Amino acid sequence: MYVNIQSFIEEMNLAYETNFKVTKETLLDDLRVILTNLEEKRKQEQIEFVHGIGKRKTKLQKLTEELQTYYERQERYNTHNQLFEGRNSYSKTDTDATFMHMKDDHMRNAQLKPAYNVQIG
Repeated sequence: MYVNIQSFIEEMNLAYETNFKVTKETLLDDLRVILTNLEEKRKQEQIEFVHGIGKRKTKLQKLTEELQTYYERQERYNTHNQLFEGRNSYSKTDTDATFMHMKDDHMRNAQLKPAYNVQIG
């Protein structure tokens, strides 16, 4: 996704003759700065964002909405990565549990189920 964001920022720099850059370490902060800059540009040019059928979006609105979706997705990815904590998987309902192979049932179906790896020593 970082590559997609970089190419999008380059496209936006060409369209509006700006010089925005993003880095992996400060990606969310950089995106937030760019979003606030686009919002200021919208207020300067007094552009009204439109929604619904039969109305054409301006280039600025399209760029702002796409950047907003990138920002929201990156926030979601960061929270998921924090929940992983070095594991390969986690359960959405119980974030402390990881998916493991449990005992086969009588039909020989081995399923992945959320479980805890408890070792008593």
